[in-house]
Amino acid sequence: MLRDNPPRVDRVYVVQPGDSLGWIAARYNTTVEALLKKNAITNPNLIRIGQSLIVPG
Repeated sequence: MLRDNPPRVDRVYVVQPGDSLGWIAARYNTTVEALLKKNAITNPNLIRIGQSLIVPG
């Protein structure tokens, strides 16, 4: 019997001091490009402490 894969769910991550999009992407097994697209970020070098980011599931 084949099992269905559980649905992938987006999550919210709050940016902490020292975070970068690259670090966040690696931590959640996604890409910087996916984070940029999901959050409509135009400058990947400009994220703010306390900013909520949607991390694609």
